[in-house]
Amino acid sequence: MKDKGKGETPAPDSRPVSSASVRTGTLLVTLALCSPALLMLVGGTLSLQEAALRCAAAVLVGWIGVGCLTSLLRSYAQPDPPTSLIGDRPPTE
Repeated sequence: MKDKGKGETPAPDSRPVSSASVRTGTLLVTLALCSPALLMLVGGTLSLQEAALRCAAAVLVGWIGVGCLTSLLRSYAQPDPPTSLIGDRPPTE
């Protein structure tokens, strides 16, 4: 898609991943992984120790998974290209 009159293609959305979205993602993954153990605890098929162990493992998996996904997304986020102080010429190194 081209901008009107400029002839340039707009840059893709390159906003960094916010820490609030990382916390929300970690919480959602942890809840999704813990919910079966909690349901089994309430249903009486798991002991409290087994449910706690499963939830601890879910928290660990959630933190690692969301952390890996966050670093992957941040590595693909491209910063804005450097701008030159002199017209439209690219900066010299």
